[in-house]
Amino acid sequence: MKIDVTNGSIVFAKGTISAGQLRPDFLRSSLGQISNQRVMGGNWTHQDLEPEKGIHCSASFDDDRLDHVFILMNHPSDEADKLNEAIELERKALHDAWLLKELGPPPYEYAWGKVVSDYDNRGCVSEIIIRYGSLMEPRQWWQEQQSP
Repeated sequence: MKIDVTNGSIVFAKGTISAGQLRPDFLRSSLGQISNQRVMGGNWTHQDLEPEKGIHCSASFDDDRLDHVFILMNHPSDEADKLNEAIELERKALHDAWLLKELGPPPYEYAWGKVVSDYDNRGCVSEIIIRYGSLMEPRQWWQEQQSP
């Protein structure tokens, strides 16, 4: 897995998720073809998949526009179906170390959006979250990307 900080794309062994990707285009891609859909209500749809061994991912679309991607790296406890705060904080540390190695020290804020490592105590889960268009108006970012 690799996050391209120049454009926000996420490159996995089985394919790439691109910033600005529309859901129909994603569904036609190699990753879209191995994903499972979850409708979350309103205009939100999540496409869950395993884009490479040891990585689980959910691409979240708002009105068919990619809004954010959740990434969860496997932890040894996953095989035993154990979930608790201590294990999820260990997973967060794994995510933090990976981000530090790949992207350098935080914050990870870019023109296309931002990347965070988060622990949600309500859901008892740690994830890397790639959020698109969060630092400027999405329309402004898309217009800049379309300019020659």
